[in-house]
Amino acid sequence: MSVINPAFTVAITLQRPTENFGEETFTDVTSVQAVVSLSPPAHKSTGGGSEPSRFFVYGTVFVPRGSDVQSNDRFRYKGHDFRVLGWAQHDQDHPFTGEDFGWVSYLIEAAG
Repeated sequence: MSVINPAFTVAITLQRPTENFGEETFTDVTSVQAVVSLSPPAHKSTGGGSEPSRFFVYGTVFVPRGSDVQSNDRFRYKGHDFRVLGWAQHDQDHPFTGEDFGWVSYLIEAAG
C-alpha cells in the first residue's frame, strides 16, 4: 500500500506523439487517475508589433508510480491540452521507512 492516497482524482487519457513526414500526430496510450495542480498563467511576448502576446500555464500532474507516462505525452484537462515535460520526479521510496510513496509527479505546460 502506498503512503500517499489522494481522496479525489480525475481520469486523464494520455496521448503519445508520433511523427509522419514532419507532421506530429497523437495516439491514445492509456487512461490514468491523476491529480493536477496548476500555477497562474505566465505571459510571454512574441516579438511586439501587431503580434499578440502568448501565455503559458505550468503545473504538476501526479500519477500512480509505474504509470506509462513519457516526456511529450499530452492530455486534455478542463478543456485545454497539456504536455508532459521531462521525466518522473519523486520516483523513490520513503528515505527513512522504505515505504512506497505510490505516486510520482511530472511538470506540465499548456500554451494559449
